Amino acid sequence: MEDKSGAQIPTRAIGVYGKQTTVNVNPQALKGKSIQSIKVVGREDSSLSDIDRNVFTLKVLQGVYRMEDSPFIETIWFRKSVVTSKEPQVTAIPAHFLELNPSQRAASLAMLDFDANPVLLCHGPPGTGKTRTIAAVVKQLSSTGQPSWLCAQSNVAVKNIAEKLFHEGVDFRIIVSKDFYVEW
Repeated sequence: MEDKSGAQIPTRAIGVYGKQTTVNVNPQALKGKSIQSIKVVGREDSSLSDIDRNVFTLKVLQGVYRMEDSPFIETIWFRKSVVTSKEPQVTAIPAHFLELNPSQRAASLAMLDFDANPVLLCHGPPGTGKTRTIAAVVKQLSSTGQPSWLCAQSNVAVKNIAEKLFHEGVDFRIIVSKDFYVEW
């Protein structure tokens, strides 16, 4: 914290709920001072998924777990077959896929080719249309009654996908961490 004169008052965050933070400060340090601003220094506490990832990575490095023994990791990183970059054979391209650029359309069609790609990761720099591409595929699957599960590395990405699905008129359910849902 910083008072009007620019003097810094050290505090420590002791609880975070959404965008609200509870801080611990010595009451004597606040005596007669008016807080002008608050500056956050450091890093927030790890989420449960961060902790799980770190524990898993440590156990792999210690030799307790083998990455190759996980069916999920095996499917993504250690596939026995080689996936070619040729566009999958689809009898008809859904009309809303025509609004996608060629790269997005190819990724969308690859996502729908479950035999060739049982798991497909969609990644790219910001602004390349990942959310739009994913929404087009989910819209197609939803229109044929097929379920789909999506996950993202951040709650912001989950929110972006949810907003896009809502805009596209797709019926969906969302699961987010308890630390995030209060902001919606």
